[in-house]
Amino acid sequence: MAGPKRVARALLRWSGAVLGIVSVLVVVGGTVSFARSRGMEPRIFGGWVLLCAALSLGILSLFRWALRSVGVLPRTCPVRQPAAASAGLSYPNVGAWNEEDTRTRVEAEIRLGRLWRAKEILRGQIGTYPYDPALYGAYGDVLLRMGDKLEAGKYLFLAGREDPQATDAIATFLKRFSHPGHLWAQLPTRARLHELDGFPASVAGEMRRRGVKPSPSQVVSADARPIGTWAWLDAAWGGFIGVLFFLSVVTGLIVIAKAVGEAVFG
Repeated sequence: MAGPKRVARALLRWSGAVLGIVSVLVVVGGTVSFARSRGMEPRIFGGWVLLCAALSLGILSLFRWALRSVGVLPRTCPVRQPAAASAGLSYPNVGAWNEEDTRTRVEAEIRLGRLWRAKEILRGQIGTYPYDPALYGAYGDVLLRMGDKLEAGKYLFLAGREDPQATDAIATFLKRFSHPGHLWAQLPTRARLHELDGFPASVAGEMRRRGVKPSPSQVVSADARPIGTWAWLDAAWGGFIGVLFFLSVVTGLIVIAKAVGEAVFG
C-alpha cells in the first residue's frame, strides 16, 4: 500500500507544480497580448497582471481546498517515523542526550538555587532528544523540587519510577488524567511511541491496564515538522502580497513626490 500512495503523492506534487507553471505562462502571455492589442498604459497593464495573478492563485487555492476536502490531498506532508521510534530506541540522526554532562550542569544550577535554569536545561533536552526514561526522571525531580506535583508526576511516570518520593506525584497525575485518551494526549511529543513496549515495563503495564492505546493520529515523529501540501502555493501568496505592498509603497511615494514638486515648483 505504501508504494502506490507514494506514487500518487508524487504525481500530485508534480501535477501541482506543472499546473502552477502553466498558469503563470498563460496569465503572463494572455495579459501581455491583451495589453498590446488594446494599447494600454503601463499602470493599467500592471493592474491587469496583478488581478490575473490574484485570480490564478485563488483558483489554485480553491483547487487545493477541494482536493483536501475529498481526502485526495493530505493537509500536511507525511513524515516517515524513524524505525527506531517504534522500539523506543535513539534516533540515529539525532543521537542520545549527554546524561553525564547534562546532570553536571543541572546539579550545578540546583546548588546555586536556580531551579528555573535547571528546568530550562532539561526541558530543552526533552524537546531535542528521543524519549529516554532517565532524562524524564531527571526533569520530574526538578519539577517536584519546584512544587509542580502534577507535571512532575507525568515525567516521573514516564521514567518508570517507583520510589516513594515519586509515587505520590505519579498518583496525582494518573488520577487527574484517568481517561485513556486524555492520558495519551498529555504525553510529550517525543514520548508518543508507536508501541507501548517502547516504555519501561511498569509504564507499559500501567498503560495497558488503563486501556491506553497509541493513537495513529497522535503519534508524531520526533523529527516531524509538518509542512502543508503544496506549500509553494502559500509561498506564492506571500510573494504576491509582498509585491503588492512594495508596488503600493512605490506608487504612493511617486504620487507624493509629484504633488510636492507641483506645489514647490508650480
